[in-house]
Amino acid sequence: MDQPAFSEAEDLLHHQTDRPRTKISPKHKYYCDVMMKVRGLATDKSCKENKTFVHSVSPTTRGLCEGPAVTCMKVSEFYNCHLIIFKVTQCNLYPDAVPPHCYYKGVTFRRKVRIVCAGKRPIRLDE
Repeated sequence: MDQPAFSEAEDLLHHQTDRPRTKISPKHKYYCDVMMKVRGLATDKSCKENKTFVHSVSPTTRGLCEGPAVTCMKVSEFYNCHLIIFKVTQCNLYPDAVPPHCYYKGVTFRRKVRIVCAGKRPIRLDE
């Protein structure tokens, strides 16, 4: 398996970060509904079941892939992972939601997040 190119790594991390956290107007009061549509994860044809958005890191943050590595849960041996505490919003699809009506419940909290790295570049969350 080839390591992703730099632009691919930036794109992958971009889809999982939202820093600073997007402010949703009162007109659009549901953060997760808006973010899932904006990121192309909720469309007229499909609703992604869940997604975690990290608020306290940006795709250009240095040092995420330094320090002791931990086991990656869902990726190959070509990558290494690092546990870091972040503020996140977890978006989960409501059980009765069906396209094109993708509705999500969001919860914001701090938790350990496993960052997948290719060399010293963060490329995605190991969800």
